[in-house]
Amino acid sequence: MSNRKWGESFLKSGLPLEHMIAMKLRAEDWRVSANLEYARAGKEEPKWFEVDLFARSPNKNLDTELSLLVECKYHDSMFFWMFLPTTVNEGRMLERGDAQFLNCCPAHTLKAPQNDRFLKLAPLSSVGVVLSNAGDKQDNAVHTAMQQLSHALVPIIMPRMLSRMDMILSEVPGLGIDNSVVIPMVVTNATLYRLRPDISDLATIRNAAAPEDIADKVNWTWCRNEATSSATASNRAIIASIEKSDWLKAVPWFRLQMRSLISKPSWIAVVNADAFDEVLAEIEAAFTLTPMFWMSEAIERHNRFSAESAARLQKFEEQEEQEKREQRAAGSEEEQGSDEETEPDDIPF
Repeated sequence: MSNRKWGESFLKSGLPLEHMIAMKLRAEDWRVSANLEYARAGKEEPKWFEVDLFARSPNKNLDTELSLLVECKYHDSMFFWMFLPTTVNEGRMLERGDAQFLNCCPAHTLKAPQNDRFLKLAPLSSVGVVLSNAGDKQDNAVHTAMQQLSHALVPIIMPRMLSRMDMILSEVPGLGIDNSVVIPMVVTNATLYRLRPDISDLATIRNAAAPEDIADKVNWTWCRNEATSSATASNRAIIASIEKSDWLKAVPWFRLQMRSLISKPSWIAVVNADAFDEVLAEIEAAFTLTPMFWMSEAIERHNRFSAESAARLQKFEEQEEQEKREQRAAGSEEEQGSDEETEPDDIPF
């Protein structure tokens, strides 16, 4: 076996790419964990999977830290990834805003969740595929990586959320508790292309001599993630098991925050490995400038909102019950009046 074949075989295992991305992160003082296991619900018993890296930045915004959930995908040089362009629907708030790119846990500390700071960092895409210079159909590693992150997000971050909730509920004086925002990310050595939005003719695509004829080469893109029914069902099951806990009654806001993660992540960053350092710096800079609450402030706001929501709900239910009583009383009076009107003065025998 030649050195070239030996080296390519090693590269195709994916380990060198994972190792090099972890090294880049550690060089910037990120705390990195590798090969994290998580379970997906199966027909009979859970099936276990791995996600490559979970990394935590040393730089915080107040007391919220930035984290990355990373899946790495290696391809040899004959392969490239092609993405379809998309835009956000301005009328659908679930598609836009920093809250859709930064997955908060355990508290929602974003001051301006509808800001578009992160949306503007990279071009937006909807679907990606793997193509080859030879024109052969390929397994869609883009879809596989996206699905791995989609299934992994909640089971990976939930233990961290619960650990922090334990510290919040213990109320130990001077105990520092950090909040997190998590960005899921696919890193690949494959060249990334995004179809130009003005391409509207199939013949133009068929006759393209090179990807550059119809697409723009990009360092990275935000790719929209549509949660599958299996990922959503798995997330619901995880959260439902926690909702049975008695301690949750003391922190109703945490239930709402957990439920907000059921169909997440909404967007996943897809990054070319050669541009990883540059993209990491862009994301960290944007995170540093993002308006944040201190975690204690956010929890106070959550509690106030929960109390106000509970009070509004109670008032609504009381008003609804009062209206029902009045309707029943009015119906009873009408029925009695109706009986009196139809009763004859004289009953013949």
